[in-house]
Amino acid sequence: MAVADSLLSASLDPDMLATALDRNLHSLLDRHAPLKTITIRSGQKHIFTLSDEARQEKRECRRLERKLRLDPHHAVKHAYRFAKNTVKTAILKSRADCISSEFGKSNSNPRSLWPLLLTKPSG
Repeated sequence: MAVADSLLSASLDPDMLATALDRNLHSLLDRHAPLKTITIRSGQKHIFTLSDEARQEKRECRRLERKLRLDPHHAVKHAYRFAKNTVKTAILKSRADCISSEFGKSNSNPRSLWPLLLTKPSG
C-alpha cells in the first residue's frame, strides 16, 4: 500500500510516472522471469520411401529433362510435361501407400501414429 499511496500523493507528471512504472516492471521481470533465448529443433522428419514405379517414372522424367535442354523440340517438351505429371501422381500415390501401411502397422500405438499426423501434405 505504501507504493500506491506514494504514487497517489505524488505531484509528478503522468509521463514520468508511466516511465517509472515501466522501468520498475522491466527490472522485476528481468529479475524474476529473465528472457531466455532457446532454439527449438524440429524432430525427425518421416521419410517416405518411393515405390519402384515412382523411381522409374522419376528417372524417365529426369532423362526427358536432360533431353529437353539439348533439344527444345515441341514433342520433347510435351513428353516432359506429361512425364512430370506422371511423376507427381506416382510420388503422391507412393506416399499415400506408405502412410497407409504405417497406419496399418501401428494403429494400436498412439505414440507412433502422432508423427504421421504431423507430417505436412505435399502436392
